[in-house]
Amino acid sequence: MNRQLNNTILAKLITIIQLNCNKKGYTIYSLLNQHIYDTDILLLQEPSWGHIGADTQDTDIRSSIGHRSWIPLLPYASYNLNDKQLWVMLYY
Repeated sequence: MNRQLNNTILAKLITIIQLNCNKKGYTIYSLLNQHIYDTDILLLQEPSWGHIGADTQDTDIRSSIGHRSWIPLLPYASYNLNDKQLWVMLYY
């Protein structure tokens, strides 16, 4: 009994946008909102990075912009949380 196997490879192109945001929050907001359905990865240089609060010891907490449709990835190994500026980040 011989069977012929149909090997099907399904491929999806990955869409990547790379942009220097020049530390402008509105640029990141625009990208995150405009490219929810047509982009897989956003690579950002010089994203906005600033004070979002303080912890119980009154230590400054810094972050970039969050969005419910995107997951941010930060290069934790290459920066200190006390740094005044983040130089690169990725959303997927």
